[in-house]
Amino acid sequence: MAVSALEIHLPSDLMDYCPLPIFINQRHRWLKEQSTLWILEQGFMTLQDQELWDGELLANVVHPHADNEELKIICDFFNLLMAADDLTDSQGARNAQMTCDVFLGSLRHPSTPSSSNFSRAVADFAKRYKLRASSSAHARFMTHIESYLSAVASQATLRDNQVTPALEPFVIQRRENCSMKTCYDLIELELGIDLPDKIYDDPEFLVAYEAAVDLAWLGNDIYSFFKEVEHGQGGYNVITVYMAHFRMGMQEAFDHAGAEFRRIWDRFQAAKASMPSFGEEHDNDVRRFVEGLELWVILMLSCNWSFESRRYFGEQGREIMATHTVLFETKAKNLA
Repeated sequence: MAVSALEIHLPSDLMDYCPLPIFINQRHRWLKEQSTLWILEQGFMTLQDQELWDGELLANVVHPHADNEELKIICDFFNLLMAADDLTDSQGARNAQMTCDVFLGSLRHPSTPSSSNFSRAVADFAKRYKLRASSSAHARFMTHIESYLSAVASQATLRDNQVTPALEPFVIQRRENCSMKTCYDLIELELGIDLPDKIYDDPEFLVAYEAAVDLAWLGNDIYSFFKEVEHGQGGYNVITVYMAHFRMGMQEAFDHAGAEFRRIWDRFQAAKASMPSFGEEHDNDVRRFVEGLELWVILMLSCNWSFESRRYFGEQGREIMATHTVLFETKAKNLA
């Protein structure tokens, strides 16, 4: 099969929609040491995998205000997510469902994990998180993680059947299997706040929250597309879905993704500016939480993790960050 080479230009003006500066939690060196020790002790991720993924940098960038214990809990969860993501991406539907069941079971019943290293690691995280989180945040987290794992298992079924989903159902499912709702739950842990359920039920708050979810998975799909295609997993990515749905070329699909990102970013900013009052006891916490959402979005626009880690672009991250250009060589079958 012939190999073709394409010069793909990533959306280059997204940083224009990024007014906040990037901070890195000053506990980064401490976290790096502690997280590496925990990962190696648990035995579910190799040192090489950890360095490629660099969950410590991710945790420090998007949670700059977390204290030591909270930051460690957050980073451990990121590592669990990446381990589950990489494992289920390589599994068929049946085994992916089993992995998801182990994950959820260990979260629900951390005192009785299974014999696997991964189950024990999840249980260790679950115990520490529950001690630190508010009851309402923990309940939301459990609801969100269950939806995430269900969507991951469904994605494996589509992959087994080599199905590129239609746009609308893809977006609905992507909002769940991107795991961002669970990640956003940890903002409350970082800030030491407790938002009542009535705020999450408010339609105007939900506009900003759901826009932040869409921005995160869309930005992730833009950057992860090349890695996924290289591993034969490109069928479940918004770029491939755009190409099929709109009958676009690859560059057109990237351009469309950039335009969609900017449209959603504007919606997020408008919702943030018009956020209603929830009473004096909650308004400052809501403001800080929404700023936390914005930091996650900025991560998808910045070099601090997407290009500095080697997860998406290997050793070429800084060069691609500077040029916003990827020289992409692939066989057509990898897009399936």
